[in-house]
Amino acid sequence: METPNRLALTTFLLACCVRSLSAQEATPTPSDAVRWFAESIRTTGAPTGDPKGQWVIRFVVHSEQFDRATVSAVLDGLEQLAVTDSNERVRVAAVTWLASIGESSLENAQGFGVVPRLRALYRRTVIRSVRTAVVGKLGMQADSREAALMLESVASDTTQAMSNEEWPLAYHAVEALLLLGDDGRTTLRRLSQAKAIANPVARARLEQLSRSNFMVKQSGLPSTQ
Repeated sequence: METPNRLALTTFLLACCVRSLSAQEATPTPSDAVRWFAESIRTTGAPTGDPKGQWVIRFVVHSEQFDRATVSAVLDGLEQLAVTDSNERVRVAAVTWLASIGESSLENAQGFGVVPRLRALYRRTVIRSVRTAVVGKLGMQADSREAALMLESVASDTTQAMSNEEWPLAYHAVEALLLLGDDGRTTLRRLSQAKAIANPVARARLEQLSRSNFMVKQSGLPSTQ
């Protein structure tokens, strides 16, 4: 299962692999771009495997080159892929690139409503891989205040209290909060003071962090203490 750091690395490497597209090639419709993105992943294992599949990445990485309505339509398509596609690799890649546009600047994060999109996506599905990807990418958002609020709700979700998963979503939320700077630390302190985390694995990690005043780096592994 990919950690937030690994998702960030994947995003960076894929962005670096985007090939130059011919100036004569017409810009596709958002629906075509999203369809080619999914087809490239299904057939080659990556959106960069087919030149047509790279259009979604171009819309996200170079969003300033396109009108906002077009980019928003691409994000709508990725959101739908993340929920409805039968291929897990496609679903997770859709979350990754949908969220990536909110990592570059606060203007993009708020202008395209990335955190609200991720919040809605998390609530629309129970698919574990999609939810894990959403939580991880929330920890990388430029809109750290809104992302922290969403992660707080995941971390304190009482339905996870009896989860016997090794990597519960509440734990991922705590780890993602560590990436959000002051907003993340403020949220972690609030969770600790309120004793708001019901899941035992996530609670143990929070207690470990509280002993260092929430100033440690992300561990990537559950606490054994």
